[in-house]
Amino acid sequence: MSIEQNSILLALTLLFGTNIALPEVRPSGPSAVSTTVGKAAWGKSAGRQVDLFTLRNGHGMQARITNYGGIVVSLTTPDRQGRYADVVLGYDKLESYLKDSPYFGALIGRYGTSKCLALDATCK
Repeated sequence: MSIEQNSILLALTLLFGTNIALPEVRPSGPSAVSTTVGKAAWGKSAGRQVDLFTLRNGHGMQARITNYGGIVVSLTTPDRQGRYADVVLGYDKLESYLKDSPYFGALIGRYGTSKCLALDATCK
């Protein structure tokens, strides 16, 4: 499965919360950078499973994203001196997001599943 196919599967999983199996991605070729995609259970919200996806590249960058609002939980990246740090403001546990979150890191807000997203507010 190609990186593009895995990206599409990941986006669909994050947006719709479906249970799509994501295989580990390993590009081939002499210039390929090792990339992995992982999935782990992170908790439950309203009786539904919330998963945490971990995307890593061969340069040491790592992104952790949930299927609960597409929240970017962490993004670890190097600075100019090569020191890695998490650059995302947010929580470490799902319970904190459920309890008192102002939508930290959320890609999908409270109206993300609305059937009508009209700018002129004519939808009812």
